[in-house]
Amino acid sequence: MELLKDQGLCNKIYLQHLNGQLLAVKECLNKEVDHHTSYKIQKKLSLKKIAPICICFDGRFIKYTYIEGEHLLSLKQKELKRVAITLKKMHKTKIRSKRVNLKKLLPDTDIPCYKN
Repeated sequence: MELLKDQGLCNKIYLQHLNGQLLAVKECLNKEVDHHTSYKIQKKLSLKKIAPICICFDGRFIKYTYIEGEHLLSLKQKELKRVAITLKKMHKTKIRSKRVNLKKLLPDTDIPCYKN
């Protein structure tokens, strides 16, 4: 497995080659996050074709199909509109879970609305 260059805030993402298929492997590092719920949400979103297909979750790693793309640091108007439409679809997805306190979860981020 190779570590991907662009990473998220709470996990490490690896690329794995398995039987000619590329998989993304997310190592769930943040213990404050309910990763089982995250996995269930991603499975539902993959059925709506707005997330990669989840293959398995073992409590520490989530494996899903790898989708080639770019990690964008800024968005153009057209891309921003596409993100907004995708988020709207995501927020219509029903799932039972506890609310997440983002200020507690991400206290050291550069995102202004998450600062204490």
